Amino acid sequence: MRLSALVAGILMAAYLLMRPYPDDLTSPWWIAAHVCGIGAFIALAALADRIGGPGRPVTALGAALVLPYYGAETFGLAAGADPVATRMQPVALAMFGLGLLLVAVGGILLARRRPAAWPLGVLMALVLPQFYLPAYGRMAFGVAFLAAAIWLVARQSARMRREISAAAVSSARWSTGG
Repeated sequence: MRLSALVAGILMAAYLLMRPYPDDLTSPWWIAAHVCGIGAFIALAALADRIGGPGRPVTALGAALVLPYYGAETFGLAAGADPVATRMQPVALAMFGLGLLLVAVGGILLARRRPAAWPLGVLMALVLPQFYLPAYGRMAFGVAFLAAAIWLVARQSARMRREISAAAVSSARWSTGG
């Protein structure tokens, strides 16, 4: 779970920090950044799978619906496809929007299941609105996403250390008869 969270945070930050602003569809940075975005959504689905509960299928379906749009953005636009026609294609746009809404719901469900995940869950819910921010806002969102992922990893690591310590103390008491 910690690895999935960290990978999602790093890749979302890389996507939003590396992508050219304004859109430079022919730049190699465009492709590299969007591939990072694709990886971030895959890692979020993996994170939801590890945490479990109702957020698991919701986040996985959301990521699955988002990925084809990212593929068109990544490779279609870089190959010279018409940006407006590609981005506004009705089925693609509906899948993308529904996917982002499901990722948002999945983020809230993850936060409810694992309190340490609430910062990341809230930011998952804000992925759709961040598209309307100026470049510096989108970059700040990426950094915040990474910080939230690091927070989750740190909290989970601390929780595991406490559980291991408690188990060791309990085991020591049992073995000494105390």
